[in-house]
Amino acid sequence: MNERSEIWNICSKAMDALLLFGVPIFVFPVRKMVKYKRLVFALSFILGAAILYGLDLFSKLMGTYLVTLFIAVGLLYAHFLFEGRFYLKVIIQSASICCSTLMHFIIVDSLSMLTGSFMLYTFPQVLAELIAAPLLALLLIRVAYYPSSALPVRYGITMISMNLILVFIMDLIRIRISSSDSLLWICVVVLIFSLMLYYLFFSMIREYEGNRMLAQQIDIQKRHLEESTETFNEMKVLSHELKNHAFYMRTLIKLRKYDQLDEYFEKLSNQVNSINAIESGNRIINALLNQKIAWAKSKGIQVDCSMALPETLCVDESHVCAIISNLFDNAIEACKALPEPRICLILQQNEGFLHITCKNTAPFDVLKANASLITTKEQPSYHGIGLRVVKSIADMYEGMTDFYMEDGLIFVASVLLESSEKVQ
Repeated sequence: MNERSEIWNICSKAMDALLLFGVPIFVFPVRKMVKYKRLVFALSFILGAAILYGLDLFSKLMGTYLVTLFIAVGLLYAHFLFEGRFYLKVIIQSASICCSTLMHFIIVDSLSMLTGSFMLYTFPQVLAELIAAPLLALLLIRVAYYPSSALPVRYGITMISMNLILVFIMDLIRIRISSSDSLLWICVVVLIFSLMLYYLFFSMIREYEGNRMLAQQIDIQKRHLEESTETFNEMKVLSHELKNHAFYMRTLIKLRKYDQLDEYFEKLSNQVNSINAIESGNRIINALLNQKIAWAKSKGIQVDCSMALPETLCVDESHVCAIISNLFDNAIEACKALPEPRICLILQQNEGFLHITCKNTAPFDVLKANASLITTKEQPSYHGIGLRVVKSIADMYEGMTDFYMEDGLIFVASVLLESSEKVQ
């Protein structure tokens, strides 16, 4: 291989690095330790291309073995710099290498057929890959979907196996078939099949997540219906009591027993004053909290509230309601079976920041037993979305979430949101 071909080989490895190291940065969330995303991408792209070129240059292993090394390098990169599930990283990295290799074969064979000579590591080849690689990377990024929950293991195992089988078949075809014409069309068919398989897998993820979200929404609607039914029953009881009060007071007036009527009014006034209706300063939040607190008290849970909100919140009211509803429901679920269940809710808005804190009693240190706060319900596939919804809303407002234990047996969920005007 001459010096010019060596240069084009380096350029070709840069195209492989674009797919292998560029795709994860747009698919997976970056770890907190990574502060400068663009700088990480630039450095990893350069270093990755050098590593791939070194493996290709100094390794005596060829074909499937070399492809496996490429995938291993990509996985190490994705594992340490990005959050996300390992099997998804394997799928994306193996698909990237498989499609990159097929693209390389297709371009080389096509140019060889057009020119009548073998066109490996030439300027036309690199130019074609320079155009094809970004398009392929964009396609992989657009199709890829990072699910908010862990999928059944069979999904990942199936897709990983299919990807690796494709790589192996592709390598066998390259070795066994000598005809460039046949190899070209086989590589085109395998590439199309690989992309279809890749698209199908992530479509299945979307459908799975959609069904899961639908089941979660049905569960939430069912719970809200139960809460509304309880409120309606309370209103019926209150209506019946008001009729009794009105009849008794009318009777006292007819009998001219004004002293007894005055005592009865005093007693009734004290009962009304003992009813603690929540008044936060915002009508929508009031309606939600009064319903949630009534539901909690029906479970025997003591609720304490401390809040001071303006009539107009600095963030979208629907997002605030979603956070409060999810945190409160989780708190009720966590402490309803305890001997002395208690929930404390604190809402504060100050200088363009909204702070929401929900505390509940716990039987033990929840974070030690379940640091990831994974749902412990019988059907985890259809539960456990609440905290992810809270985190996603906090991310929308460039805010933060924090979960910790206070005094050993009190679980605290804290959410800080920045004003939507500041974020914009």
